This record gives sequence, C-alpha cells and structure tokens, in this order.
Amino acid sequence: MTVVGGEARRLRAALLEAPDAAVGRIVGMLDGLVHRGDADALLEGVRPRLRRLRPPRPLRLPRLLFLPLDGVLVAPGEWRNSPLHVPRNAILPIAAALREALPMVAEEVDVAALGHTLAEAAPVARLGARLWPEAGAARLPGLPPGWL
Repeated sequence: MTVVGGEARRLRAALLEAPDAAVGRIVGMLDGLVHRGDADALLEGVRPRLRRLRPPRPLRLPRLLFLPLDGVLVAPGEWRNSPLHVPRNAILPIAAALREALPMVAEEVDVAALGHTLAEAAPVARLGARLWPEAGAARLPGLPPGWL
C-alpha cells in the first residue's frame, strides 16, 4: 500500500475522527495486507486509541518477535539515536533479516500463527518460546556503513 502527499494527510485525519468501531475495521483490513507499505504510518496517529481499544491483531512473526520490546517501541518521528528505544519502522526490516537468517523457524512460526491473534496467550507463549531463543542467537547482517 503506497499513499502519497495530500491523500495521506486526508486518510490520517479521517482515521483520527473515525468512530472506534470503524478504526477497528480499518486496522483489521490493514492487518490483512501482505505488503503494508505506508499503512503503518497512517496508524501512528491512532496508536494511543488502539492501545485502549485493543482490537484483535493477527499473530505474525514481526509482531511476535517484538512483543517483548513493546514498551520501548516508539514512532519513527519520536526516535532519537538511543539504545533505550526502537523505532517502529525498524520492525519489518529486522524481521526480514531474521527470516533470511532463520528461514525454517520463520516458516514454522508463519504456519503455526495462521488464524491466531496476539490475544491468545497459549499460541503466543508456545511460538514465542520457539522464536525468541533462536532470534536471540541468530547471526543477522551488520549495520550498513555510516549508520552509527
């Protein structure tokens, strides 16, 4: 999903003014996209509402991977080069690097997560116990030159 210029501003404004039920439906639709593109940026303004509403979020590898770090995730615009925070826009590239480093584990999690949400404690615990130790030990590619 790619959104540009004024279109993005109108969508963000409409999302901010939408009733809770509509926000939940929109988030559900965006969660179903394979290529989210700018969709995450559209949600930045309603994240406080999403924390309150707690719509069911599909259990996916990127979400599961970063679940233990939920408290340190910040909007990309709020992130300052700090080891205490992780910008939300780092989730997908890191998950992609993990998929490349651990393709069999990633496939296993993808298949087992289908049809489940983050609200289901048993699958989250089972898949987290499978993923997190492997992810912690994975050899991911280094940072590109000039990033530090």
